[in-house]
Amino acid sequence: MSQQTELIKPEALFKESILIKAAGLLPDKIYYNLSRCGEEEIVRTCKECGAWETFFYKCSLKYCPQCNWMIARTRAKMLSVWTTTIKQPKHIVLTRRNSTGVLTRKLFRHTMRSFAKIRRTKIFDQMNGGCVSMELTNEGKGWHVHLHVMADVRWVDASALAVEWGKLMGQDFAIVKVKDCRGEDYLHEVTKYACKPSQLASWTGEEINQFIRACTGIKFFSTFGTLFKMRGEIRQFIKDTKPETKPCSCGACSFKYQTEEQMICEDAQRKKKRNPRA
Repeated sequence: MSQQTELIKPEALFKESILIKAAGLLPDKIYYNLSRCGEEEIVRTCKECGAWETFFYKCSLKYCPQCNWMIARTRAKMLSVWTTTIKQPKHIVLTRRNSTGVLTRKLFRHTMRSFAKIRRTKIFDQMNGGCVSMELTNEGKGWHVHLHVMADVRWVDASALAVEWGKLMGQDFAIVKVKDCRGEDYLHEVTKYACKPSQLASWTGEEINQFIRACTGIKFFSTFGTLFKMRGEIRQFIKDTKPETKPCSCGACSFKYQTEEQMICEDAQRKKKRNPRA
């Protein structure tokens, strides 16, 4: 048994733990979509010659242990292009006190809206642009929401920032960090997951349920200023430099994607049309 477990990737084990704990708690649609990820086969059929191959379905949910690394990688690609155009990158961390109540969308919305407000104050009047990523942890002392900001700004008054951000959080002050990150590997900090898969899998079923329901429909990553204006140009650059889709052995690049069930149903319908009396 232990040898078999070693062959399974940690992400798959985390997802399985989440599904077992949250069974009967999550909305059916979310639970079903998450359960399909990495399990259900998708059939890719060449429209020219009919040759087919299979691969596993990806749900692309931000809290899915098997998909969130792809989301983080896409963000990192975007930022790696943008950061070549700036000279004063700063990594800013904004925290708030832990919340011990039921986790709701309100906490996430308030945090991101508060950042939008402080971004327009004198403290950030020299900031040209950047991005903000929200992260959630819970290590037994309540829900801890904090922001990782990547900004193109020459200088930020950390003391003033701690006071002003604290006011927005309903506190006398807040713990903040401002770090110059020129020449350093900072992309992994600002492209983090909404929640680490290992921690999400360690929570109780009710905690998992609260998190997934609260984060559904909430943006955990956004751009502003120069990065927001460049996002279209950057996406096009990434698209242009992305390896082309692997063509079929016949040379064609036009495909049809179906689940195995859809493929069987379609085949049955074709047979029925050819022989309606069958």
